Amino acid sequence: MVLYSLPMALGFSLFVAAGTLDSAELIYIGRILTGFSSGAFALVAPLYIAEIGEDSMRGALGSITQLLITSGIAIVNGLNINGAVSWQVISALSVGPPGTAGIKSNV
Repeated sequence: MVLYSLPMALGFSLFVAAGTLDSAELIYIGRILTGFSSGAFALVAPLYIAEIGEDSMRGALGSITQLLITSGIAIVNGLNINGAVSWQVISALSVGPPGTAGIKSNV
């Protein structure tokens, strides 16, 4: 999973750069990178949790994973209601979690 955090951080960084440089190509490349990483996370994370979780906790752990994913989507959409926070700021904030995961694991 750490392998997929760096392309995701790079993709969100390209979103931020695209906003300042006004470049559609950077948005496309960033979308490919974040889409690939998000798809990989959507497959690998629940599988990993199901494999390491105890039988009695497996269902709860899987449910919490989905709850956290949908909560994150709701928070990001809530930030952008009526343009309250620009998409560049949301993208800049989104660099943090995957970037931190990629850096901490490589140290």
